[in-house]
Amino acid sequence: YRLGFLGYEWNIGKTKIRVEGEEPHNGSSLIKLDEVDFTVVGLDELLSMTQHYLEDPTKVTKWGMYNYQLIKPTSIRVAGSAMLTCYNNILCHEVQDMVGFFLISKKGVGSRRPIDLETLSTHGRHVYVKGRYCGIVMAAYPKLLVESVEDVEESVMRGEKGSVGLEIVQSGNTLKSKDLLLHGSPLFLSESLYVVDYDRFQQNPTLRKFVEYLNPVGYFDEDRLKNFSRWYYALEQNMGDSWVKRPHVDELLYKTEDIDLGLRPYRLRTRNWKPDDHYMREEAISLAQKSREIVLKYYKKLHKNDDPFKT
Repeated sequence: YRLGFLGYEWNIGKTKIRVEGEEPHNGSSLIKLDEVDFTVVGLDELLSMTQHYLEDPTKVTKWGMYNYQLIKPTSIRVAGSAMLTCYNNILCHEVQDMVGFFLISKKGVGSRRPIDLETLSTHGRHVYVKGRYCGIVMAAYPKLLVESVEDVEESVMRGEKGSVGLEIVQSGNTLKSKDLLLHGSPLFLSESLYVVDYDRFQQNPTLRKFVEYLNPVGYFDEDRLKNFSRWYYALEQNMGDSWVKRPHVDELLYKTEDIDLGLRPYRLRTRNWKPDDHYMREEAISLAQKSREIVLKYYKKLHKNDDPFKT
């Protein structure tokens, strides 16, 4: 169920919070305009509104890299994951609201050329993209022929055989119902995040206590890694062979080069919520590398029907 409301006040601990209903993408707009101190928003919407603050938005493929890549003056920071969940009918259980920005295509005439962004760019193929994500895609692949549409899946369905689009995919249910294909790794991964005005966090004790109370979860936190395994497993089971060139779960978690691009652990006590290039760098890299082992362990347990998340 989806609840729409104008606004409501909650007492969380000793702090009174007013939550006002907005369109999903407006959270990133409001914090960008300095109208709110705190919001819950996905990396996809954050990138669509703030990519010009980043040194290279194409390198921010996971939310753990966002703060590191900021170069222009802004106090917007990702504090961590909100760990929000929704029911998944494949696992018959709650699954974290993770999504990927994937290439999808309509089944059709076979081609020797693989369907990936590099090949599509090289050969000048048209790709359907939802309007607000066009800037992200064109920045990452300037030679790609991007066609802005309102509904990517419907545009792919109405197009000729082999038509291609870029779409946010969570469970794969809609793709499966329309007999569409999912391809490779996503352009980026996203989930609901706590995004905070860092300067006000430093200056306002009440805001600081509130954010600390919410306890934003880090990218490499073990509970999040378990949820990542579950999300991947559910998508894999749902799509089956329709997920073409499916990456391994540990490869999707991060690539080795992501570590040098800023995908390293940080905490609320870390200055600017940004991993340091020198301080405890080796320890951070070691922790990141161990996360792959954790993800694989829980993923294998899921395949054995030994769900490690059940309580």
